[in-house]
Amino acid sequence: MDTLLLSFDKVGPVDVSGLSVFCSLDTTEGSDCFGHWIHECATFLPKILKLKTYYPDIKILLRTKRRFKLNTLIDYGFQESDIVYSGIMVPSSECKCYIWHGDMCLDRRHHLHGWVMPAHTNCLTFIPHYTFSTATGVSNTLFLENVKEFQSEYGVTQYAGPKTIPILYLIRSRKENYTMNARIFANLDGFVEMLQRHNVYILDIDTLSSLKEQAAIVMRSKIIIHEYGSATVNSTFFSKNSHTLLLNTFHQGECLVKLFDHLIKENGTIWESFPSKYSWQNIVIDLPVFEARLIELKALYQL
Repeated sequence: MDTLLLSFDKVGPVDVSGLSVFCSLDTTEGSDCFGHWIHECATFLPKILKLKTYYPDIKILLRTKRRFKLNTLIDYGFQESDIVYSGIMVPSSECKCYIWHGDMCLDRRHHLHGWVMPAHTNCLTFIPHYTFSTATGVSNTLFLENVKEFQSEYGVTQYAGPKTIPILYLIRSRKENYTMNARIFANLDGFVEMLQRHNVYILDIDTLSSLKEQAAIVMRSKIIIHEYGSATVNSTFFSKNSHTLLLNTFHQGECLVKLFDHLIKENGTIWESFPSKYSWQNIVIDLPVFEARLIELKALYQL
């Protein structure tokens, strides 16, 4: 197997006679979690499109099959026939990111990076390899460059349209939840009933078949309500001059908190959190307190 770092400023035609060409696009966390998939994998897709100009038959190599991955890949012109699922992909054992990216690699415990590599022969494989969700800081200019390109593909950076949706609530996916961090919203029914009284647009993520549709709705929304977890993608990647109400306290490390804060500010968005009464895995929102804040924001933004 010949494995190449995905370096887009140096990539060019290579004689691939008799070889299959892959782009490995899963991580240990990203293989099962929407938020990790977007941050660690999907942000490379604008650049991967450039690979197709050299290798039109390139295949996307994934470890697990998830609807959110297909929804994203379809946005970039890939079809199910362009995806290969490999049960024999394994975590990388010899990471060379410190050679490839030097100081951009913030965490050199390579066995923890979690990039999965194919155990195939007779193939040329590209592996994106410089973003790690728990170690990607605002100093990582390569990652931030990818984010800008990714946002541009979804129309976020150039969006200047009206806020046709005053208040949006995104119900997190229940079909493909990340079981390691499964959370229960104990008073969800009461929360939804309260939002309905305020004519909130409620979007069930599980009903969508394209990430573009989701992004377009988020961009058009002035107030965005979503849970902590993978749903933060809606604020960090797709919001534009909005106000986010985050349900539950943010529990990630300092590095990722700074990164998310940076992305939110770049979007011109404000966000605030409402802690749960119980643990981060058992969400219970104080409905009267939340409703009072929602009423304040409606008055502030004249909604």
